[in-house]
Amino acid sequence: MRKTHGWGLLMAVLLAVPALPQAAPAPEAMLGAALHQERVTGNLQEAIEGYRKLLATKGVPRSLAAQAQYHIGICHEKLGNQEARKAFENVVRNFPDQKDLATQARQRLAALDGGTKHTGGLTARQVATGPDVDIGSITLDGRLMAMTHWETGDVAIRDMAAGQIKRLNLKTSWNDSGDFAEWPVFSPDQRQIAYAWYSNKDGNYQVRLVAAETGAKPRTLVSNPELEYFQTAGWSRDGKSILAGIWRKDRTAQLAWISAGDGSVKVLKSLEWRSPQRIVLSPDGRHIAYDVLQKQDGPDRDIYVLAADGSSESALVEGPAHDAAPFWTPDGSRVVFLSNRSDPMDLWSIAVREGKPHGAPQFVMADIGNVEPIGFSRSGSFHYVQNRSDEDIFAVDMDPVTGKGRGPAVRITQTFVGQNQRAAWSPDRKWIAYHSRRGHSRYGPGAMSLVVRSVETGEEKVFPSNLQVVRSRPVWFHRGSAILEPAGDPQGNISFHKVDLGTGKFELLRATGARFRPVFSLASDDKTIYVWMRNEETKTGGVVRFDLSTGEQTRIYTPPDRVFVTGLSLSPDGRTLAIMLSVLEGEKRRQQVAVVGMDGSGFRRLVESVEALVPVLGLAWSPDSRYVYFVRVKKPESEVWRAPAAGGAVENTGVAAKVLKHIHLSADGTRLAFTAGARANPELWVLENVLPALKASR
Repeated sequence: MRKTHGWGLLMAVLLAVPALPQAAPAPEAMLGAALHQERVTGNLQEAIEGYRKLLATKGVPRSLAAQAQYHIGICHEKLGNQEARKAFENVVRNFPDQKDLATQARQRLAALDGGTKHTGGLTARQVATGPDVDIGSITLDGRLMAMTHWETGDVAIRDMAAGQIKRLNLKTSWNDSGDFAEWPVFSPDQRQIAYAWYSNKDGNYQVRLVAAETGAKPRTLVSNPELEYFQTAGWSRDGKSILAGIWRKDRTAQLAWISAGDGSVKVLKSLEWRSPQRIVLSPDGRHIAYDVLQKQDGPDRDIYVLAADGSSESALVEGPAHDAAPFWTPDGSRVVFLSNRSDPMDLWSIAVREGKPHGAPQFVMADIGNVEPIGFSRSGSFHYVQNRSDEDIFAVDMDPVTGKGRGPAVRITQTFVGQNQRAAWSPDRKWIAYHSRRGHSRYGPGAMSLVVRSVETGEEKVFPSNLQVVRSRPVWFHRGSAILEPAGDPQGNISFHKVDLGTGKFELLRATGARFRPVFSLASDDKTIYVWMRNEETKTGGVVRFDLSTGEQTRIYTPPDRVFVTGLSLSPDGRTLAIMLSVLEGEKRRQQVAVVGMDGSGFRRLVESVEALVPVLGLAWSPDSRYVYFVRVKKPESEVWRAPAAGGAVENTGVAAKVLKHIHLSADGTRLAFTAGARANPELWVLENVLPALKASR
């Protein structure tokens, strides 16, 4: 639910996709089902049984058997069982040819050696789940948590013991405005809350202050169009200043103090484009811990400690790993953080003396999972939010003549269940490409990998990179030997890359030097794209013909004021562009589907208004260029429809799923791929007995 780094609202309709028939080969399907139990439902005992059944099956490929044995160890480790050691030893002994997994198993064994005394003593307990769960700031007594109420965008206070939520009523619902709060944090006396506030009217963030009472009137401290985003992170002990991360318009980040009196800003340090994920103040108010990217084009992060007055700084945790999300223990003697140094993401800690590291990092807990930490209460309980997802890629057979779906939809793959999205068929329909979240960070550089899967055999080729893949599906070059990938840099500028599927090489084709949502379509010459570009200064945009080899741009269509392009698709005959338009009327939006000629002439609306909850739904063409396929969002299921490009009545294809989006039709019109599903309700957890575990690890 949290907006990450302020660049896009991560809010989806919280619905689940019903179980769909599986079409993967038996061993792979068994592995996928067990992974689903482990990672999505959290049923570790069922997962172990599933992995054991796979190991007992004859003819299982060694690569799958090794994965099953390794994940048995991971599940036992999560449960605090001694059987974890035996499972990892089996991987090392029986699968030395599976080098990556054998190495990871050795690392897990080393971690167990460091944490044997306390691994089983940690107790994780779910506090709450539902759409009203979010990360926030917790009071030291563990009694209250300030958070965003994402069903409305309001600031709310959760009573941790009673489970009750009190909203401050800064707004009543999403319908009254597109404004919302983020990063609320209590003042030391718990009487005030500082928070970041997005103003939909002007598209800017502010820092505001409000009394921690329902109906209180907020006060704006900072409102500057040059400051694009804020992460309010803590208060000085005297309650006179607020610690914040500030992202400027050029996307450079700063650490700063903001006066709670007059809103004046005192910058402590510029972090350039190494955007921090978390900024936390030590309990005594003397030091600030934060994580940053090691380099702009890589996924790894390091942790630093800065004096609260900016006078000195020390590297706390460095090295070739993703070390992130630091939090101070209640006494300020240690920093706990997430790290993939032993793969997967574990909980580690390091002692701190006078703002400097004291000794080496110590292992605390194995495979804590896809979590967003909240922090400690005085008793030593560690609070965090667990995110789960059932969003994935599905395919359904289609009648190319009637445009109707034939039979049930099928999940494309059983690997990395819930982490796959945005698929595209190859021109010959023998392969399907998609993005899969396989990095150790949920977002940012290296989070997403390009995967190309054989339709016939299920063989997958994975192309990891350090690119920050933006919200666009892979686009095949027409010869089928390469894929066009757009990516964003830390400044938010878009570049286009060519991925050679034979060599795996990523080649930069064109760095645009501009920010825009990469809504585009590739022409048959494989060097021209039609793309929606928007000038952030003038707030105007249009569809542009863009030459990837020369960078030459030609505007071909400019929509009316307050109308934005959210989807583009070039017809197979290369004569017409299908466009999805988002029309802003007051504070509300509605969607339209239209077509326009390649010279900007012949604009025609095909669908006047589409009920849409998700802005980028995808468009597709029939092979004969006669029909445009689009998504109509309804409850309980979204539907795929088609409209005649020449005008006329729209038709329901009969394809439907919950939270359906990102459609792509094969070149022969016989198969439709789409993303469906959503993140399950986030879960609020508390990890207890952490302080004894930290003492044991020393």
